[in-house]
Amino acid sequence: VKPDFKMNIPVSDSKGGQRNLEIRFIKSDEPNIWYAEVVSVPASDVVTGAPYSTGQIKIGKIAFTPSGRLDVETMKAWPAGTGLFDDPTMATLDFGKSDPNNLAMAPGQVAWADGLGIAAQGVTLDLNTSAGGLSQLNTASVVQSTVTNGTAFGNLSEIKIDEGGFVTAIFDNGVMRRIAQVAVATFPSPDSLREVSGNAYAVSLQSGTFNLKAAGTGGAGEIAAKQLESSTVDLSAEFTGLITTQRAYSASSKIITTADEMLAELINIKR
Repeated sequence: VKPDFKMNIPVSDSKGGQRNLEIRFIKSDEPNIWYAEVVSVPASDVVTGAPYSTGQIKIGKIAFTPSGRLDVETMKAWPAGTGLFDDPTMATLDFGKSDPNNLAMAPGQVAWADGLGIAAQGVTLDLNTSAGGLSQLNTASVVQSTVTNGTAFGNLSEIKIDEGGFVTAIFDNGVMRRIAQVAVATFPSPDSLREVSGNAYAVSLQSGTFNLKAAGTGGAGEIAAKQLESSTVDLSAEFTGLITTQRAYSASSKIITTADEMLAELINIKR
């Protein structure tokens, strides 16, 4: 039977992988009552016991009040197993671990498929009986948003450093995390630092001992990410570039001079 509406719920497993659950709804002939089921997509991700069919995790009914909110009291009063959840304020799905012995599941039990190799876990669905949760309104069915408190595994995609020196790692799963802070060293006499090779400076007796501070505090400067400080420009590289440009200009000038002389010679021949 084709559902009237369905919504996807991403779930992060014990290995950081993403599993997808789907809640499917079918309108019943009873006012404010819907049939619902929670299934795994794909169905092969789970093994289940009776009375569930392949991929099914939970089945039952959902009731709404005339105003469109979840009717918690009505659902609690139903016989056990009638509602999708006996208590919608404690909507928890329990998954057993991946195990080759899961081929024969006890009635009502659900476990992750053996080939996934993931641990047992509980998934709590916050159906939100207050405004903003699951509701029944006289409009087209739509998912406004789904908020999860778990995150799938992500690869590092970018590193950013702000003016305060905070190093932020950005992952391709949307997670951003501060992992470090670059300190700024100050000296009693910075002009007395000893110059060393590589456009760098070292501590000297005259410069005094360094003090590490957070960028922008206590007289320390701010961090300029992805900028090349003028005082640390590699002069040898810059001069090499200038010489190369000058040579190219000289060669071009000689070509123009030669062309001009050839043109003058042609004019003389014509005369």
